[in-house]
Amino acid sequence: MTTKTIIAAIAAKNFNSLSYEEIKNLFGEKIAEQVGYKQNNPHHCYDLWGHTVAVVESVKALQLNEEERPILLVAALLHDMGKPEVAMEKKGRMVFYNHEAASASAAAQLLKEWGFSDKDIREICFFIRNHGKFMPYKFVEELQGKHSPFLKEICKEEVASLYNQLANEYGDGFSLRTFNLLIYLCVADVEAQAEEAWINGKLVDTRKRKIARLLAIKAIAAEL
Repeated sequence: MTTKTIIAAIAAKNFNSLSYEEIKNLFGEKIAEQVGYKQNNPHHCYDLWGHTVAVVESVKALQLNEEERPILLVAALLHDMGKPEVAMEKKGRMVFYNHEAASASAAAQLLKEWGFSDKDIREICFFIRNHGKFMPYKFVEELQGKHSPFLKEICKEEVASLYNQLANEYGDGFSLRTFNLLIYLCVADVEAQAEEAWINGKLVDTRKRKIARLLAIKAIAAEL
């Protein structure tokens, strides 16, 4: 399949109506293995393929230009393809540590096979590799009583540091628009998660709160 055929298929197909074999024929076995793959994690309400489909549909609804749309659609399709590789059980639920890096690595190989340019592969894999980058960032009131070097406050200093870190990784061509596109992918990812996440009878997070954090980071970055 050509690059244009792949992009057209992602943009036009109703994935929910496709069988395993149809998905395999379109995108390969690595993508098809997501079908029916149970995530068994309180932050998720769909199997892996259902989650991926929902993220793609959210990206389709964004107001993107003709250069941005195909890049983000492909990133949405491939953003979690590394999860089965890193999956492990922890305290009775599945976790997928470092799945972003595993997904980006697998995506790079697949994109080469599909004939994507080095420039497009670099950009798509940047979005995939960093779609979990905002998870440690919390509102100040959410940090009360918590002492973890992993968690960071959503404030100008921390957002500026993250922005510069991402800019250095991306290299030439990075801009606020690049940063915002990553945010858009992350919002789409969250929109395809559970409305509420409960662990041991305790509400640990909500979809609404996750999106609010992302939009707050986006607003701060716009003022840097």
